[in-house]
Amino acid sequence: MVDDDPVMRLPYLVMEANPDRFPGTNVKGARALSDYLLSKKVQTFLTVFGKDQNELGKQFFYPVATK
Repeated sequence: MVDDDPVMRLPYLVMEANPDRFPGTNVKGARALSDYLLSKKVQTFLTVFGKDQNELGKQFFYPVATK
């Protein structure tokens, strides 16, 4: 119903904390998670995830990673 309405899209973000502002931050772990979520493998997975779970065959996520 609202699939093509950009106002209804809910973007998911990956953000790494600034270790200068947040001492003790796991910088390596945060970067690894960020790299994984933005990887071609995961972005490709997100484009097909859920298509078989709805009658219209529409995807649930629309990756916009530019990495």
